[in-house]
Amino acid sequence: MTQLDVIAAAVAAVFSNGHLSRAGVYTPPGGGVDDELVVRVVVAARRDEMLGGLSADTVFYSGGTEIDVKGAVVEEGGTIRIDEEAFRIVGEPRRDQRTGIFRCRCA
Repeated sequence: MTQLDVIAAAVAAVFSNGHLSRAGVYTPPGGGVDDELVVRVVVAARRDEMLGGLSADTVFYSGGTEIDVKGAVVEEGGTIRIDEEAFRIVGEPRRDQRTGIFRCRCA
């Protein structure tokens, strides 16, 4: 099993686990009901949490939510609905090159 196989298996396990991930609906910017895509999401961080280590690359956010998305290419200005809550994507989502997962900063 290669390193990429191990990563793929881990990502699949996280996104198929009902305790860690949930179903969501992504609507692209300016899109409507016909443009909606069902995706799997993991809410990665909420509120004023620090993301990263204490180094020059540390990222701090003053509020908002970070959501990892699997199953669609997402864009700034799009919306992710999880249950009855809607999150608007602010800033360009970051795509992990190995997993294809998009991390979105949402308001």
